Amino acid sequence: MSRGQQKSRGITLVELMIAMLLGTIVTLIAIEMMVNSARVATLQDGLAEVNENGKFVLGFLRREFQLAGFSGAMHQEGIDPIDWRQTFDDGGPFDVITLRRKMFASDDYDCLGDAAYSGGADQIILSKYYVDRMPGQASVFELRCELMIEGATSAKSVKRTALIGGVESFQVQFGVVERGRELESWSPQYYLMANQIDPDRFRVVTVRFGLLLHNTQGYPLRHRLLAPEPIELLEQVYDEKSLDIDVGDGRLRRTFETTVELKNVVRDVSI
Repeated sequence: MSRGQQKSRGITLVELMIAMLLGTIVTLIAIEMMVNSARVATLQDGLAEVNENGKFVLGFLRREFQLAGFSGAMHQEGIDPIDWRQTFDDGGPFDVITLRRKMFASDDYDCLGDAAYSGGADQIILSKYYVDRMPGQASVFELRCELMIEGATSAKSVKRTALIGGVESFQVQFGVVERGRELESWSPQYYLMANQIDPDRFRVVTVRFGLLLHNTQGYPLRHRLLAPEPIELLEQVYDEKSLDIDVGDGRLRRTFETTVELKNVVRDVSI
């Protein structure tokens, strides 16, 4: 065999197999990196969604609760801030609360500030907050605001707005003092659930509420948790034995809680 023929000889079978093995290893590493990157992105998106929804709804409800009972009269006691006919605790994960305040002729917006009413005489406006199933979603619920004029019978007077999705629990407690007792501070005597309150006996001075939220797209944790940590929300505890919430399903979850003083309760009068 000539020297030129020896130089033009191709690779051997062993060399080919080694090259294929190295190529496969590099490809597997690249795929693993892409999968991990997608997994991290899903996790970050889920965390961002939960945190943004929680911060938004805390701020929104805080402002709405502070307006509750507003009558427009300076240095005078406001109207009853709670509509007890549409406020209740059914013992499950979703409480319902309905706030009352005076509406003025220029107050013509829905829960998120979009045009809703054309104005009119001073009336009482009700803001009902409740949880219902998201459209097209079998297992995802959303917090809704339902705005209506007190006493109105027309369906057109009701404006419903979805606030956030991924709500697994909405709990409300009321800080109360007994009527006839002088209100010296915003510290309530008790915290009670809606179905424990007799409006003729108690006056609400603070509202404590909390939400348990989860991400709405996918399951970032990829697998079921064998021993999930219990989740506490106000006086409710959700664990692997809970019937209402599957805390080990791989979704991201976080609780949000706050307490709001009802500013329209006058402090220096007997209530």
